[in-house]
Amino acid sequence: PFNQMDQHLTQVSHAIEKLILEHGIFHVTLNYNNNLAMVWEIHDPYQYHLLSTEQLLSENVFHSYNRTTYPAKASVMANQVQEILRRLHSLRMAEGETYLCSASLNIINGMVGLSFTSDNSQYIPAHIFLEQDLSLWTGQRTAVNAY
Repeated sequence: PFNQMDQHLTQVSHAIEKLILEHGIFHVTLNYNNNLAMVWEIHDPYQYHLLSTEQLLSENVFHSYNRTTYPAKASVMANQVQEILRRLHSLRMAEGETYLCSASLNIINGMVGLSFTSDNSQYIPAHIFLEQDLSLWTGQRTAVNAY
């Protein structure tokens, strides 16, 4: 593990998943190197909120956002969110010199953003991200791990 977020990446991923599926978060940017997540809420899209790893690990984070249904206009289906987060987790923890520094997911426009140590950054539609072999980004065979 590289830092605190990496050490707790499974729990962080579960928290992000719950925030997206049940609490109206439609866009998340995970900045792994800084142990921060930026989240945008469907009911207040003009403001983003910074969440530390500690906040994401606390049950109190869910009290900060009202429970809501998954947005009908989302381009990413609710059942795809977990798999996208799993793949991001695998890219972050991949062995080698190139690893994921930050990632984003916007369920409304269906885009996944990836930024690697190799200065390789890209935005791709979520359905294409889900279809691609992770070796496209890591240069080596990388399995998608359950978190």
